[in-house]
Amino acid sequence: LIVNGSISSRGESSDDPYIGTGAGGSIWLEVGSLSGYGTIDVSGGDSNYQHAWGSSGGGGRISLFVSTSVIEFAGSYRCNAGSAMPTTAQGGSGTLYIQYPTTDPAYDLNNDGLYQSLTLDNMGRENTLPPTPFWADVDTASSVDLDVIVLRSAKLSFDTSSSLSVMVGSLISDTTGTLYVGGVLANSSSQYITLTVTHNVTSNMIVEASGRATLPSALSLSRSLYVSGELCGASDITLFPGGSVTLDISAYQCGGQLNAFVFDYLILHAESSLTVVSQFDHENPAMLNATSLLVETDAKVIVSGGIIIHAQNISVAFGGMITSDGFGYANSDGPGAGVSAFEYPYFSGTGGSHGGCGGDASPISSPCLVYGSIYTPTTYGSGAGHSDTYSPLPRGGGAIHLVSHYLFVNGSVSSDAAYQASSPGSAGGSVWIETSLLSGWGSISARGGSTTQLSNAAGGGGRVAIYVSGAYRYNGTLSAAGGQHTEIARIGSAGTIYQSRPLEGNVDSDGNGVFEQLIVDNKGIESRLATVLSASMGGLLFQSAEYVFDEVVIGSLTDLVVSDPEYNITLRVGVLTSPTGTGIISIGDSTWLANATSVSLYYPLPSLTLGLRVYYNGIAYLQDSMSFTSQRSPALEIFGTLHGAQDLLLADHSVGQVHLRYTGVARSSGSSSYVFRDVVVGDGARLNVYGREGDPSQPTIIPSDTLRVHTHGSFVAHYGVQMEHTRVVVDWLASIQADG
Repeated sequence: LIVNGSISSRGESSDDPYIGTGAGGSIWLEVGSLSGYGTIDVSGGDSNYQHAWGSSGGGGRISLFVSTSVIEFAGSYRCNAGSAMPTTAQGGSGTLYIQYPTTDPAYDLNNDGLYQSLTLDNMGRENTLPPTPFWADVDTASSVDLDVIVLRSAKLSFDTSSSLSVMVGSLISDTTGTLYVGGVLANSSSQYITLTVTHNVTSNMIVEASGRATLPSALSLSRSLYVSGELCGASDITLFPGGSVTLDISAYQCGGQLNAFVFDYLILHAESSLTVVSQFDHENPAMLNATSLLVETDAKVIVSGGIIIHAQNISVAFGGMITSDGFGYANSDGPGAGVSAFEYPYFSGTGGSHGGCGGDASPISSPCLVYGSIYTPTTYGSGAGHSDTYSPLPRGGGAIHLVSHYLFVNGSVSSDAAYQASSPGSAGGSVWIETSLLSGWGSISARGGSTTQLSNAAGGGGRVAIYVSGAYRYNGTLSAAGGQHTEIARIGSAGTIYQSRPLEGNVDSDGNGVFEQLIVDNKGIESRLATVLSASMGGLLFQSAEYVFDEVVIGSLTDLVVSDPEYNITLRVGVLTSPTGTGIISIGDSTWLANATSVSLYYPLPSLTLGLRVYYNGIAYLQDSMSFTSQRSPALEIFGTLHGAQDLLLADHSVGQVHLRYTGVARSSGSSSYVFRDVVVGDGARLNVYGREGDPSQPTIIPSDTLRVHTHGSFVAHYGVQMEHTRVVVDWLASIQADG
């Protein structure tokens, strides 16, 4: 057959703006050989270009059987839909099937003595229609063998109401062509569609819940693969620019369990992505096991919900990321959900809470419902309160758990809350890392969401835990900061960062050979709300909880409160520090409660360079000689009980002051009594002692051997104070006063 003209069975076109056009028909050719420069055409009819009411016809079908291997046809096959405006009114592609005998292994990929190809080419006419079914009216076939499938601007579906097995050598598509395995018919009849690809996949593919795809063991992709059914083969996956793999909530591997995947090598090159969608249940995360996971610059591993990634080696290059940002709880959802105000003129929401508190909104206060574990964080960040009854708000952070021998982070590992400037912020999620060696200069974070809208609030920080059993060589950043706002009351408070790593010269306060550190740092952004350390964050409870840290670091303008309304807490710290001296730690409840639980702090060093506040049910066990200094008040404030500090020194030029309240006690049988040996108020420092307002008959008593107030220092008595000192020294320009 020589075709230099045309063989056609086109659908009829229309110039009527209200009428759709006809579909292409059928051409079935059985020839010895085929040549020529003409056209074989079953395209759909064109619709009027000037109007949107008429739709174009779909493409028809061409079937070509050549009894020899001689195909020298250089013309064109057309099985595309007709054109229409708008493009959503364009029809779908028809099919071109070609078969001829061959033993050439470059063409006979299935080794059956035939070359069989199926092409769908819609000539750039994209549409929103369902995919073209391979078998339109035949549901009895049990198997299909094809050497090549080619999809251009077209979608093809293998979906029948009976089980079907499809063998394909290579899949090829442009950026919009997509192959569907399984679908509506197979799902409705509980049948299974199986696709096996023996050679190459360069096509977009969707494996539905009723589908199974067996792919080459070494799979290289520059297209997308979406799996919600069963995935077999593909033990090594390399993603090139434009390539993506999505493993949906119902996906699984070859007879395995849902949401659990095992690979050998996973390599993500620039502009590629791997997405894992888990059940929305932090106790049942997705599982991803690999020998090696390499995430290169501008590549992403996206975790929707929670995941545990086990890999011998994990490497995240600069600009690469493993992220669960914005995949936690939705607005007004979660254990720490924000609350809303819908009364004019206020349409606002408080921030979501998790490791830190969400900020206050106008005119409502944050419930500050913190939760989750410091040591083994797996919980999602809670959503903010609604500020708009119609729009979904940015979600909290999800949960990432990395387990590896070697972890290199030059990019980022994050479970931050999503960000939307005009909406209240949700809470950061969880990042839990277990590795033998950690290195890199990147970032690890679980930050709360910020907002710029004046009446809305930002979200609280999440939780980060890092366990390193070998070398710790990480020089990057760590953050569980709350979200930001321009008003202090709207700012979220910091979450927690826990690290357990080799000593390498650090303090070992409990002698267990491991350096354990707690970091609470809002990155220099002061919040009205503090970070709360309660008993439940440490794990199982009986009547009390004990925390032991070699070091607690409280960041600039950051407050940590250790308190629990139901359980006693003991906190033992080797080193308490704040890099700028503006952090504050508070022990106990800020309001007096009858039969309150007790909160105790044990601190072994003779100086503190941050603020310490001991509330009513708080007890501080300090060294006999203590020096206090801070760059933010208070340096020391006592409402409760102080043990130790017989020699109390408020260091020179301390911005933070000392406040001894009338409810407090130090080495005495009753309240309102502070017994010291030596009290020294440094140059420019200030010591305040408070009696009971309006009742001078019950003064606060402060006896000591020596009271010395240095130059520019002040000892200030508020209300009734009874001073009993053996020796008092007041230097030049110093003062003891009860003015006002």
